Amino acid sequence: MEERNPTTNAAMDEALAGEIDRRVREALERVLSEHALPPESGGDSREAALDERERKIAERETRAAAQEQLAERGLPRELAGALPCGDAAALEGALDALEAAFRSAVQAEVDKRLRGRMPAGAGAVRPDPDSLTDAEYYRLSAGRTAAQDAGAR
Repeated sequence: MEERNPTTNAAMDEALAGEIDRRVREALERVLSEHALPPESGGDSREAALDERERKIAERETRAAAQEQLAERGLPRELAGALPCGDAAALEGALDALEAAFRSAVQAEVDKRLRGRMPAGAGAVRPDPDSLTDAEYYRLSAGRTAAQDAGAR
C-alpha cells in the first residue's frame, strides 16, 4: 500500500476504507484456502458450505439462548442438550414442555420421599389408662415395655 498523508477527514475515511477492504479480502482468501474451497469449484458448493456454516452458527446461538432461558426458569443448563435448537418457535414450545415435565418429576419425587417410613413410635396408640391394671399403668408411665419387664425377671 502506498503511503499517503491524509489531511482531511474525508481522505482519512477513504484511506481507512481501503485498508479495511484489503484486510477483509485477505481474511476471506485465508478462510477459503483453509476450508479447501478452490475458487473454480463453482458457486453451488460454496453456497452449500456457507449455508451449512450459517446453520451451525444459528444452532449454537439458539442453544446458548436455550441455556439462558433454562437458567432464568431455575432449571439445570445441562437440559439444553435435550432441546431442539434448529427453530426458535420449536425451542419455546419444547422449553415449556420440558419445564412442566421436570417440575412434575421433581414434585413426585419430593412427595415420595415425604411419604417415606413413619418414625418409630410416632404412630403408637396409647391405651386408655382406665382400662389398664396398676402394674401395666406404672410400667408404661416408667417408659418400660412388657419385653423389658420379661427380661428383668
